[in-house]
Amino acid sequence: MYAYKDASDTAVVSVTPTITANYTFEWTLADSRNDDAKQYVKNGSLNIIFPTTYTVTYSLDSNVTKGTITGGTDNGSGTITALSCSNVVINVSYASGYEYDSSQSSINGATVSNNGTTFTYSSISENKSLTVRAKQSAFSVSIQVTNNTGGTVSPSSYSGVLPGESKQITATPDSQNNYVFSGWTASPAGNVTFVDAGSAITTFTATAAATIYANFTQETLFPVTVKLDGLTETTVNAGNTINPTLTRVDRSGSDYEFTGWTLTGDVALAPGYSATDTTIKITATGAGTVTANYTHVDYIYFYAALQSSWDSNPLVTVDGSNVGAYAWIANKANNDTAKTLYSNGTGTTIGGNNCYLNP
Repeated sequence: MYAYKDASDTAVVSVTPTITANYTFEWTLADSRNDDAKQYVKNGSLNIIFPTTYTVTYSLDSNVTKGTITGGTDNGSGTITALSCSNVVINVSYASGYEYDSSQSSINGATVSNNGTTFTYSSISENKSLTVRAKQSAFSVSIQVTNNTGGTVSPSSYSGVLPGESKQITATPDSQNNYVFSGWTASPAGNVTFVDAGSAITTFTATAAATIYANFTQETLFPVTVKLDGLTETTVNAGNTINPTLTRVDRSGSDYEFTGWTLTGDVALAPGYSATDTTIKITATGAGTVTANYTHVDYIYFYAALQSSWDSNPLVTVDGSNVGAYAWIANKANNDTAKTLYSNGTGTTIGGNNCYLNP
């Protein structure tokens, strides 16, 4: 009998057996620990080679958790002790939202399976080193219309989205049937953050897979009578969020000037608009009337009969001379500079004559 000293010890045992007729001789090993390393021969000597000890060193990042280890002894400090010819299997798990990053990991010949959660070293014959790194998991986000009613969305989905990645979405209401956009929602709600959930065009970020919904509301509209030039009437449909745009008639060059809008009934100016603006938007909670108001501008006429002799303080001079002539001078009451007499010495040309009003 030979007692081995350590794992590197090798023993050679030789015997000369006496073989009885009809029997043969062979060696067997009773210690099953050495089955992977034993060698034996019939009718001769037995060489016993004890297995060598190897080390598997592992490194896991903060988003990877060590699981079960088989085929070796985990020392609890990033190393596994295994005997030669052993199969070492290391199982890991990943934090929520993370997965195996093959491009950043170093597996040193391991077989990788189960989406990077199982690493296997078969028949260990040397020291091994395993580095496992994780990356954020990509996911898909679906964009839909609530109850498929009231409008459309673009795009219908995003794939390969990473946590924190910004994506744009657009909702278009069915305005012909009086639908208006009323906001974005998501399920699960905690997975999505909108920059502006009330805007039809916005961006979002997500932390995991989700479905985003565009919500539309069908609005009740009311007839509003509009008089854009104070005379001709037309009708528009308006509501709280459907804001018709109204522009007054341009009467430049005429004898009328715009003085502002008048709104009556259940009609109001949309936020940000003034009654004196050329163009406005209106809201309505019922019927009403909107009128563009104008005022007539009267002319003041001056007539001067110029003579060959002047008094010491003439009212009007024409071209700086006292040659007899007639001059019609029109002055608008609103101080239109095209037809104004100035008392400060600056004149306006009318019919080729420079007309000055002396103080």
